[in-house]
Amino acid sequence: MIKWVRLDERMIHGQVATKWSRTLGVDRIVVADDTAAASDIMQKSLMMAAPATCKTAIVTVDKAVSLCNDPRAAGLKILLIVSGADKADILYQSLCGPITPHVPASILQLHNDVTVVADEAALAKFAK
Repeated sequence: MIKWVRLDERMIHGQVATKWSRTLGVDRIVVADDTAAASDIMQKSLMMAAPATCKTAIVTVDKAVSLCNDPRAAGLKILLIVSGADKADILYQSLCGPITPHVPASILQLHNDVTVVADEAALAKFAK
């Protein structure tokens, strides 16, 4: 089951760290962001806001797909955080299109418990 939540540009912040992760009972937070994954400063600032109660990964979009598709993730409650207009097409294809090897992230549709948190730009295709 996939749940949807809108997010602002801060990605992980106090509300996500203290409220959402606890309320949702997530085991993993995955931030899928190529820019953040490449920046030590962004990674450190996001990790400072991440809750200590669950593992957090700030990774490239490709790595996020790999982490979420890992068979060991099947029983986890995952909070997937996505931001940016550059991810709008792939996010829509992944979660609303057919499950296909051409869109590896589409397998998320079969995961038991994923909450997708995205900003307005990443959700642009969903508004149509």
